[in-house]
Amino acid sequence: MSAMPSQQTIRAFGGRQPATAIMRIPFIDLKPLKRATQRDEVRRIVDDIVARGGMQRSSVATPVLQKLGQVGEWQEALKVFREINRPDVYNFSAAISVCEKAEGQGRRALELLAEMKTRGLKPDVITFSAAISACEKDGQWERALELLTEMQMRGPRPNVTTFTTAISACGND
Repeated sequence: MSAMPSQQTIRAFGGRQPATAIMRIPFIDLKPLKRATQRDEVRRIVDDIVARGGMQRSSVATPVLQKLGQVGEWQEALKVFREINRPDVYNFSAAISVCEKAEGQGRRALELLAEMKTRGLKPDVITFSAAISACEKDGQWERALELLTEMQMRGPRPNVTTFTTAISACGND
């Protein structure tokens, strides 16, 4: 059931319906996703969320990506990530974190970081920390230090986790 815009809203848009009235996203209850622990159950719930258009809402997309990562479904998480029309910083951070946790996917995490910047989004400390951690796990200590330097020069300000992860990356050579 789609709600129609008020007459006042239609007048404000010059007699046309606003685009948001055309594409209404239904309420998505995330409780079943949060409770799910088995891969098949998570995949079933995620398939339903994607089918209902829920991935267009950042507040839904980010926990979906995180849960897929938690159950080891990094490939599905990246597939679902590509369903998002306009991913935001939180969506990119979640996708980068999923790659960081998946064995051998550090390069993919760095590709997502580069894509994020290309789209004009500014990575936050969580995004950088996940990317640095991906470098650590992939043995790319030089790249980890480059990212830390970038943070110090352009922001955001690194935190204790960021420094600890970068130091750990240097010890993995």
